[in-house]
Amino acid sequence: MTIAAALLLALAQDPSTPEKTAEGFLRLLMALENGGESAWWRETGAQVEKALAPLRTDELNAEIRDRRARTAAATATKILDATYRLTADAPAADGSVTVTAKVALSLQGTVMKAEGDRFELVPGQKHDQVVAARLVLERSGASWLVRELRAACWSCSGSGACRKCAGMPAGPCKACTNGRCKSCSGDGYRADVARLHVWVRYPVGDMVERAPDLSSPAAAGREYADAVRRALTIAGRRDREYSERNIASYRPFLAPAAIKALEAKLAADIEKEKARHAKETLAAACVEEKDGEALVQLAGEDKHPTYRILLAKRGAAWRLSFEAAACRLCKTTGKCGTCSGTGKAADKACSACADPGACIGCRGGWREWTAPGF
Repeated sequence: MTIAAALLLALAQDPSTPEKTAEGFLRLLMALENGGESAWWRETGAQVEKALAPLRTDELNAEIRDRRARTAAATATKILDATYRLTADAPAADGSVTVTAKVALSLQGTVMKAEGDRFELVPGQKHDQVVAARLVLERSGASWLVRELRAACWSCSGSGACRKCAGMPAGPCKACTNGRCKSCSGDGYRADVARLHVWVRYPVGDMVERAPDLSSPAAAGREYADAVRRALTIAGRRDREYSERNIASYRPFLAPAAIKALEAKLAADIEKEKARHAKETLAAACVEEKDGEALVQLAGEDKHPTYRILLAKRGAAWRLSFEAAACRLCKTTGKCGTCSGTGKAADKACSACADPGACIGCRGGWREWTAPGF
């Protein structure tokens, strides 16, 4: 479902009872999660690639287009069927009503299947999913609006009981309090702001378009560093737009205080990312040049990884032919972090290694990467 279709769905809902408002809101969230979000981020990736394409060789651009087409097919998800079961509690002292919902979804999309001791992503598979949620609603005139969305606790799966002692401790249980799950204090549900998809994870700012200087490996390296910043800015602006559209689609369902809280969160995220990225730098230095190729390393600070790019001379320009990022698991050592590269853990073969002693997240400490990771 597109974002525009989700907005039309929101406007068509009936908020006359707590159950109808809760079901309409959950239908909107399920539609956004299963189709709307992935389509939005595919478009974001396309905009990022358009900004970076002038720096790359034709071969690398063709490879990335092919890879993105395969990824789009692998991440496409659609709802085949959905069953909503809702139960409303008696009104509380303040007049609010709590509705507990179980949503049984029949989906078609990518699933993870075990292949021996490894897992493989298989697209286009039919599978079922159950979503449990609890909504607190308040009356506003003739309508009922959602004050709070809560999701089933990941630790106890909504039971409220400690999963270690099943709520019946025979003695002192360090994992719970008198048999109650510590993660949700025995309620079984926790506030679920993440499901509302209102966030900014990259800097939001202006982007200046200009012709890149690819006259030397050092110049091309500096251009790549600048392109990473511009790519992050594109992602930040898309984050903001996506969040603003989501908030707009929630207005027919959410109480005014809940809308204000989401708008405040969005504003705080924008300022936080602005401050975080203002301190980060990315400097390029030519490492090696030989036979029409150059290896350039880019070193960052704070949370920025280090990048290595391979440049190939095409006419008078040095263009990007390969990108790699420092592996965050092994910190460029290339060794498995569980067994420290020995291949063994507790006198047995280490199950966390890709190959005996090798980091599962990379090859030799570096992993192929496309800025900024979409």
